[in-house]
Amino acid sequence: MAEKHTVDYWEGEWEKRNLGFHMSSVNEFLLKYEPKLKRNSNIFVPLCGKSLDLAFLAKLGHNVVGLEGVSKAIKEFSDETMTLTEGDDCIWRNEDGHLQIVNGDLFVTSIPNSPFEAIYDRASITVFHPDFQEKYLKHMISLCAPKCDYLMWSLHFEEERPHPPYSTENAFMDKIFSFASFNLVSREELCYEEAPFKHGSNCKISWSYYQRS
Repeated sequence: MAEKHTVDYWEGEWEKRNLGFHMSSVNEFLLKYEPKLKRNSNIFVPLCGKSLDLAFLAKLGHNVVGLEGVSKAIKEFSDETMTLTEGDDCIWRNEDGHLQIVNGDLFVTSIPNSPFEAIYDRASITVFHPDFQEKYLKHMISLCAPKCDYLMWSLHFEEERPHPPYSTENAFMDKIFSFASFNLVSREELCYEEAPFKHGSNCKISWSYYQRS
């Protein structure tokens, strides 16, 4: 069986249309916190899928780079939300250049426009098993500019899960970001008796805003 954080695994999920993580509207927390970002920020969105948040940020004038391993997700975004043109470099771009989506593996693909002034992590960390989350966060932090805003949506489950989305502890994230000189600016938590995205167990959603200045 494919590892749960590999491109092969997620290609299978897209083929089976297991897309409970996809939202049909712009994330409400992004709507709230986007005004805190620097105007025309250079923003990275890891494991972006076909999120409507990409178009929202690009239309506001931000320079957005998404990364997605599943080409089907990018094609659907282009067909449904914002027209993109695929380049020979495996990067899809919109007409005005404010949005680029890189088709590749997060850990081996060169990311254009880095380092970034902001990173928008809409539960991407939950793709990775807790044993792998430190490697993921350190890699993400390596893509940050000296002054950077990091918007993070994470999940915490009461029970251990055998597959994504995986649980993430706030104290663990705070420690990693603190070592990298990020401060926790604010955090909101929402509790669900029945988790969203068809998780099948109770969960808490944490929306964390870190900043390094």
